Amino acid sequence: IRHGSSGINAEYAGIDAVKAALIAGKGVGDDRTPIQIKLIAPPRYVMDTMTLDKDLGKSVLEKAIEVVTQTIVASGGKLEVKMAPKAVSQREESELQAMLERLALENEEIDGDAPEDVDRTFSTLNF
Repeated sequence: IRHGSSGINAEYAGIDAVKAALIAGKGVGDDRTPIQIKLIAPPRYVMDTMTLDKDLGKSVLEKAIEVVTQTIVASGGKLEVKMAPKAVSQREESELQAMLERLALENEEIDGDAPEDVDRTFSTLNF
């Protein structure tokens, strides 16, 4: 089962603040619920985890978002969750992947950034 879908936007607090916040959020995960954070298109990030326990997956992503938010706010930034964590089916994950690829392509067309791969459950963060 794939879990946790969330989108987040945040006002720019500096690259070091964003990096520290994402590392802190990733640190919430463990061996049972490892958290992956991928860049979609600045300032949008996706956070995901994969676990057999959908409630645990959702809870871990919610906690990670809380940690990222606290870290960004402490640095004078602002974070907006665009999509709350949720469990996704294989079909929904495929649709989500297509949407993320489209967003990455749009970003690439704008500023030449290379698209990032995103898999499993996700949460989108914008800084």
